[in-house]
Amino acid sequence: MDFQGSYDYGLDLALGYLRDGKPGPLRKLLADAHGKDAQRKAAASLASMAFFYTLAQVFDQARARGIRFKGNVPPTLAELRYERSCGEPAYSKAAQRLLDAAVALRRSVPGFSASRTVMKEEGAGAGDKPAPAPAPAGPMKVEVVAMPRRETASKVKRNQAGEIVSTLQIEMDA
Repeated sequence: MDFQGSYDYGLDLALGYLRDGKPGPLRKLLADAHGKDAQRKAAASLASMAFFYTLAQVFDQARARGIRFKGNVPPTLAELRYERSCGEPAYSKAAQRLLDAAVALRRSVPGFSASRTVMKEEGAGAGDKPAPAPAPAGPMKVEVVAMPRRETASKVKRNQAGEIVSTLQIEMDA
């Protein structure tokens, strides 16, 4: 079996999934990992491990840069490795959390992309800890490229004379 080829396939598949969100290739890979052909099963198992480890590394790098997650928090690479050692049900749950986080990431950051070059330069694969984020040289330019639709509800209380006594305004994502 070509170990490096299987690992590279899983890594490329993860980066493509983050970029496009197309589940077809991943479904085929997971079907092969649970199939009957021993050689395909072994190769697909390694590739799927590389897929999920790569997703975990991307999220670890995001954490190292100060990005915080709400709701479905993806597991760290160390957590994913631990869950893998605990057996299939625990690993599957952790893997599903990674997939859910990837979907949320694509929804909240349209056009998000990661590449092998960035992963290698930043030390992915060099252990459980992501490379530290470089210190900014000064104020960083931030550009908001997309925002979720918002809904605003307002309530105004008036007294007998028609003067505004209090207001309440609630804004939320639609």
